[in-house]
Amino acid sequence: MEFESGESFAKLKAKEILPDGFSLYKPSLEIGTSIRFNTDRDSLDRIIELICHVEEALKNLEDKCKIPVFSKITDKDYIAKLEEMLRDQIRKGQAVINISELDIVGVTEVFNNNDGTFMLKYKRHEREISALNAESIREFCEDNSIDYDSNVLDISVVSFYNGESVETRVVHDMIDYIIDDEQILLSKGVWYKYNDDYLEYLRDSLAEIKTVYDRQFDFSESIHDRYVEDLFYAEKHNPQYAGLNDAQIKKKIKNKHYAERAFNELRSRDDGFICYDRELKEVGKERIEVMDLYKDGFMYAVKIGNSSSKLCYVVDQSLTALKLYKKGLLPGTPTITTAVIWIILETDAHIEDNNGVPVLDKLKMLMLKNRLDQWKKSVRLMGLTPIIFINYRT
Repeated sequence: MEFESGESFAKLKAKEILPDGFSLYKPSLEIGTSIRFNTDRDSLDRIIELICHVEEALKNLEDKCKIPVFSKITDKDYIAKLEEMLRDQIRKGQAVINISELDIVGVTEVFNNNDGTFMLKYKRHEREISALNAESIREFCEDNSIDYDSNVLDISVVSFYNGESVETRVVHDMIDYIIDDEQILLSKGVWYKYNDDYLEYLRDSLAEIKTVYDRQFDFSESIHDRYVEDLFYAEKHNPQYAGLNDAQIKKKIKNKHYAERAFNELRSRDDGFICYDRELKEVGKERIEVMDLYKDGFMYAVKIGNSSSKLCYVVDQSLTALKLYKKGLLPGTPTITTAVIWIILETDAHIEDNNGVPVLDKLKMLMLKNRLDQWKKSVRLMGLTPIIFINYRT
């Protein structure tokens, strides 16, 4: 049985495939808070036989279907307790504020760390910033004598796109936070609870996705620096760098060709991929980046990171583009048969098994794994094949 995370069944109607000669009950069953059987003979003896049959079936653990629960918390008192727990962790310096590098508002992609414009507001204080992250928020608090630990979650963030305000939220509604002991997480301002069955379901679901690791695509700071060096010798005499020394030129080039962009450009230069990074298509009045790379019917959405907050957006980016593609709203896009999310993990700890195949369950990123589960289902429903590439940045 497949269903979306957070959904549940009130009642299940089923037609059981019974063995030849079975006459205890008829194939049609209804299962909810009780089980309804239809029989040809009503008697107390038949009831006893049914009870014994059910108890015997329950002994077979392999046939049990676990019901995972990933549900929204609605109890106001419990939410208040969780909110206080979060704020207490921040005051103690035990909670890290991580903000996604990209948000999708409708079909508009807002890049929080690269080319967006934002306004931070708290009471009478406000500041325009070009990069939204924990450091810029902390600096805003320090410069305006705002107690960061007590007030960071209540700071308002206005996101601008093409000079126009597209959304205003508080920091609280832009972070992911997990309380492992309680099996609770906060995502985009909503508290969720999950059970052990959900973790097992997630493990089994992710195991269905084909995963690939090819060490030739591992990335590093030295690879990045060599690429910047190549660009430096090719571009250093451009008019835009007039009056700058070599170090200043290299810094400008590296800022422009940041790690993820450099990774994509290298795949295009050296490995036969077509790079679509930063190429935006018009969708109505909005613009969207369809993919980062393309090759032989494979559409790649690429992201470098080490936490759910940095990596989750790539799933949303992929789904948004795929839905528009299937609706025929992205004319000129090459044919897509396979959707690939390419994750470059910023860690030395590999997650491959003994055969060199990445095991997604080894990722310590519950929110990311939840999104990948939803992505897999959506991609399959579109008639496409989902694949995950894993590499490493050291």
